[in-house]
Amino acid sequence: MLLKPPQPIQYPDVVYKYRDWDNDFHKRILLNHELFLSSPKHFNDPFDCKLTIANFKLKEDNRLALDYFTQYAKRHYPEKSETDQMKLV
Repeated sequence: MLLKPPQPIQYPDVVYKYRDWDNDFHKRILLNHELFLSSPKHFNDPFDCKLTIANFKLKEDNRLALDYFTQYAKRHYPEKSETDQMKLV
């Protein structure tokens, strides 16, 4: 079976997005060429823009793994004592 190489994607020259003219933010986009970009901490999906450490590096380096999981326990379980946090690690 022969596979053909993928064809280049054809993009349109113009893409439309309808805006509500009663919304002041939408007017600013069109009239002032402004665009608001929210901080990732305000996204509604907690995994957007969340960078994770490469798992293979944790397997190779025990000290790195210990540091990573210690910081994780402190960050996600601040109400627990340090002893209890270390039990989680």
